[in-house]
Amino acid sequence: MPPARYSPSLPVKVEYKSGIFANFIHLEAILCSLVHLESEFDVN
Repeated sequence: MPPARYSPSLPVKVEYKSGIFANFIHLEAILCSLVHLESEFDVN
């Protein structure tokens, strides 16, 4: 991520919220890839 996004002018609350959402989306992507891998193993 570009450091420009984390400018000190932004409120800490917004950064905290966006960080939580980013982590949630990241976790969701990991879970989806894990499920995809599991289904691939089940097929084989």
